[in-house]
Amino acid sequence: MIKKYALLQKSINQRLEAFFKHKTNEATGISPFLGKLVKEKRNFVMAGGKRIRPVLFYIGYLMGDGKDKKAALDASICIELIHNYLLVHDDIIDQDTLRRGKPTLHITYKTLIKNLSSSPEHLGTSLAIVGGDILAMYGYEALSNATFPDNKKLQAIKVLNKILSDVTIGQDLDILYASKKKVTIQEILRVAEYKTAKYTIEGPLKLGATLAGANKGTLKVISDYALPLGIAFQIHDDILGMFGDKKRTGKSSDSDIKQHKQNLLLLYAKEHSRGDQKKTLRGAKLTTSGIERVKKIVKDTGSLDHAQALSRQLVEQSKGAIRKSSASKEVKEFLVELADYIIARKS
Repeated sequence: MIKKYALLQKSINQRLEAFFKHKTNEATGISPFLGKLVKEKRNFVMAGGKRIRPVLFYIGYLMGDGKDKKAALDASICIELIHNYLLVHDDIIDQDTLRRGKPTLHITYKTLIKNLSSSPEHLGTSLAIVGGDILAMYGYEALSNATFPDNKKLQAIKVLNKILSDVTIGQDLDILYASKKKVTIQEILRVAEYKTAKYTIEGPLKLGATLAGANKGTLKVISDYALPLGIAFQIHDDILGMFGDKKRTGKSSDSDIKQHKQNLLLLYAKEHSRGDQKKTLRGAKLTTSGIERVKKIVKDTGSLDHAQALSRQLVEQSKGAIRKSSASKEVKEFLVELADYIIARKS
């Protein structure tokens, strides 16, 4: 972990804690039960997470030559709150029960109200959907309350809306391709561009840079750096999703296979499989042994090696873009180290 990254994480977590303390007290004043719901939202957000988006928000602000670093850090939590709103809804869509090694919010709420309702599963899911919506509102509140000129905040809100539009396009394509019989590698990479690259890397950097008043040249450098890195991030995520250590990732390494998710690993394996391999990939029983056979085929077809090589190639492209830019030495060093970390991380 980059030392500066860890320091920024700590600072961001402190701001998130302060934000949730205020919101919990506010909700408890209306109803003790509402206070419990906010407390569980706080627990969900604070259970882990790399805080990569608020960190990049702050670095984007520096790239735009922003001077009020404290205000930028205060505002940076907006994108983390927005991110967790999307995670809550994503867990419901994917029917996941774990997030960062802890129960997902809809499972937590189901447990919370199990003695209050004859249908706790439905009510827990309903409360989580609304809870995700509330986290989105919190995100917009954190940005709109930031101590920046109103015209800069309005521009930033437009960028935030574009981030959400892009990630929704990616999510729609991801859902569509899960049921499509024939999906191309190019289509899978387009999902990675919209669902991850634009959302996780480019968007937060541009959001911070916009608050600083960055010019078009800086925004182009951000895109040149962010898009290949974001795709590499998603490819590495898919690798961890299949071969990662559950204790470190906080999620089962079987979930992508069980949900028949279309990703680069499985698609490449299908295209390069032969005979019994192809039959297994088409109709593998979702038992422990069946899933292990799928993972072995992914390795034997060279799919894992291909994915790792592609992610490294994209990271080098990203590093090249930032190295030849006019960004400060501090920013360049940070973003180059971050690019290397993206494909070295274990969670």
